[in-house]
Amino acid sequence: MWDVEWESNLLKAAITNARRRLDPAQYQLFDFYVNKDWPPEKVAETFSVPISHVYMAKHRVTEVIGKKSSVCAKR
Repeated sequence: MWDVEWESNLLKAAITNARRRLDPAQYQLFDFYVNKDWPPEKVAETFSVPISHVYMAKHRVTEVIGKKSSVCAKR
């Protein structure tokens, strides 16, 4: 139980730190695609961007969050 809570807090901290570093528009594409579970086609259409931008935003944000969470875990 404690491990799950610890990992959840690490992930929240990593996301908060990543949001500060990333372009807000890029994070918004990620948020709608991943957190709000919109299909990538709908995200692309809603924000008038090519679908490749949605996939690239997911890749970049996930990469930054992963790096941040591993740094937080080492502390």
